[in-house]
Amino acid sequence: MIDPAIHLLLALAFVALLASAAAMKLRRPAIFVATLADYRLVPRALLPVTGMLVIALEVGVAAGLIWPTTRAASSVIGAGLLLAYGLAIAINLVRGRREIDCGCSLRRRPIGRWMVARNLIFAAVLLVIALPVAPRALGVGDIATIAAGLLVLALLYGSLDLLLGRPGLRRPLSPEHS
Repeated sequence: MIDPAIHLLLALAFVALLASAAAMKLRRPAIFVATLADYRLVPRALLPVTGMLVIALEVGVAAGLIWPTTRAASSVIGAGLLLAYGLAIAINLVRGRREIDCGCSLRRRPIGRWMVARNLIFAAVLLVIALPVAPRALGVGDIATIAAGLLVLALLYGSLDLLLGRPGLRRPLSPEHS
C-alpha cells in the first residue's frame, strides 16, 4: 500500500509532465510529426494519425491521473507510453542515429542513453501509482507537503533535464582533468 499523500503527489507530478508534453506537441503539431518521422519507426502514411494518437494518449493519461477511479489504469497506460518512448530512443541509438531530435522539448536536442534511463525510471514510478492506497484522510499538512513536493520535483526535473541534456557534459573527462 502507498500513503495517499505520496500517491497524490506522484499522480499530480505526472499530470503536469504529460499535460505539458501534450501542450508542447499541440503548439507545433507539424514539428512533432516531423520529429516522429525522423525516428523512422512509423510508416509515412500513418504519421499524422500516430501523432494525434500520441497526443491523445498523453492528454488521456494526464486526465485519468486526476481522478482516483481512473488513476491506476491511467498509470499503467502512461508507463506503457513512456516505455514505448524509451524503446524508440533505444532503437535509434542502436542504429547509430544519435543526432535526431528527442521531441521532448521545444528546443531541438539529440537523443541520448540518459533519456532511455529517464523513461524507464518514470515508467516504474508511474506503476507505483497503481498500488492500493492506504485508507487515510489527507490533512492540511499533507496538502502543504504535496504542494512543496510538486515544486521540488519540478525544479529537480528541470535541473536534471538541463544538466543531462547538455551534450558537452556527457563526454568523459580527459586524463588531465581526472
